This record gives sequence, structure tokens and C-alpha cells, in this order.
Amino acid sequence: MKRFCVARLLILCLPFVVVHSYAAEKKLSPRLTHKMTTSPQLKSDMRRTKLLKEYQHWKGTRYRYGGNSHKAIDCSALTKRIYKNTFAIELPRTASKQLQTGKRVRKKKSHLR
Repeated sequence: MKRFCVARLLILCLPFVVVHSYAAEKKLSPRLTHKMTTSPQLKSDMRRTKLLKEYQHWKGTRYRYGGNSHKAIDCSALTKRIYKNTFAIELPRTASKQLQTGKRVRKKKSHLR
């Protein structure tokens, strides 16, 4: 089985994280929302900075199905940890449960380039 590092895993998971973060913006805690009541460009820059910091934290971690630590982690656990550490949003552990908690966002409205 080919081993993947977190950099590759983040590339695969990042579109889900970005789209879900826009859909979940209204669910942010009041403390975090207060800090983010600035221009859309500044909000985007703040998100990007937080995500890059989290990436640096996980960089080099190996992928393992069912993994949930810095030794090895899978995609859904990584997504859960990123949301908790970056946006203070609790997500379920499994990808199927995460999909159920998300909200469908059309690409036009996702602010993706």
C-alpha cells in the first residue's frame, strides 16, 4: 500500500474544508464571528492564514485509514481536527457523518476561484 503524507492528504481534503467553511460560517461561535466582522478579503486572508498554520502543524504526518494522531491520520480525522483547531467547529469523526452535517453549496456561491 502506497503511503501518503499529509501534504497530499490536504490537497485532496482542502476543497471540502474550504467549501464547508463558507457554508458553516454562520455556525461560528460569537467570539470568533466578532473577530471576523471585517471586509470579505480580510476574512478570506484570515482563513487562509489559519489553514496554512494548521497545515504546518500536520505537515509530514503519514496517512493511515482510521488514524487519528500525529503518527498517522486519515482524511476525516484531519478534517475534524482542522475545523476544531482553526474554526472552533466540532464535526463528527467519519466522512459519511461529516457529509450529513454539511450544507450543499453551489460552486457559484462558494467563492472558489
